[in-house]
Amino acid sequence: MRGINYLAGFGTIFIFIGIFCYKAAFQKRPSRENDPIPVRKQEKMILILAGSLSMLFGGFLMYMAISRI
Repeated sequence: MRGINYLAGFGTIFIFIGIFCYKAAFQKRPSRENDPIPVRKQEKMILILAGSLSMLFGGFLMYMAISRI
């Protein structure tokens, strides 16, 4: 199909993956009764790194898609 830009779609997906990684890394505890398992410091760093890389890669894919227009 003409006009479908797959790079822009993949870029959008990677940007959303990055946003959800940041949300998981910086989640807040709602209450003491429903206390979820806290994120350890090592896991938080991995989530931040994965979020940053996926957002950069998504931005790069979006840039490549826009530059081809």
